Amino acid sequence: MSDAQHEFADFLISSDVVEFGDFTLKSGRNSPYFFNFGKLSSARLLNKAAWFYARFISENNLSPEVIFGPAYKGIPLGVAIALSLQRDFHTEVNYAFNRKEIKSYGDGGLMVGAALQHKRIVTVDDVITSGMTIDDSIKLIRAEGGLPAAYLVALDRQERGAEGPGSALQRAAARLNIDIYSITTIGHIVSCLRDAPDAQGKVRKIEIYLKEFGAE
Repeated sequence: MSDAQHEFADFLISSDVVEFGDFTLKSGRNSPYFFNFGKLSSARLLNKAAWFYARFISENNLSPEVIFGPAYKGIPLGVAIALSLQRDFHTEVNYAFNRKEIKSYGDGGLMVGAALQHKRIVTVDDVITSGMTIDDSIKLIRAEGGLPAAYLVALDRQERGAEGPGSALQRAAARLNIDIYSITTIGHIVSCLRDAPDAQGKVRKIEIYLKEFGAE
């Protein structure tokens, strides 16, 4: 685990983004843990999270022309990342996001922000579980004439998809012919939690879950 991955995993834990309990995921699986990026609801936490994304984009030369944040959680995230790229990494980018429902009045349509046509698009989102959200976003970008350059999430749960072995991230990348990245993974979260004596029961529950649903 790199220093950057460890630093970001620690940030997610200390910000209470990592929650423990009994959760039903979008995939239909019951999970003993959940990553609630709605906890990044203060300007301080959102700015810090956006900085981690922007640093990854800059250090890995993803070179976006537009940052796309899928509705709804991706909207403030995408705007904050665009601001961080300009402020902290001297990289000027545009941003865009979609509506869940097509607007029939005023500016109308499904998209808000910069036009995507013929532009390099980096999509930003919170977490990969099943990969279904990735499909929807990439199809939308291509329908608007955009060029999907990369898909970046904060965290990969490292679970296999419904289709079979291999992580949802790996299968989505192959299926959509796009580079998909995560800043950190559930494995890095577990490594950080192991350093906390009072978290060993939680670590064990994660390990049991991943034994059943983790990618090979």
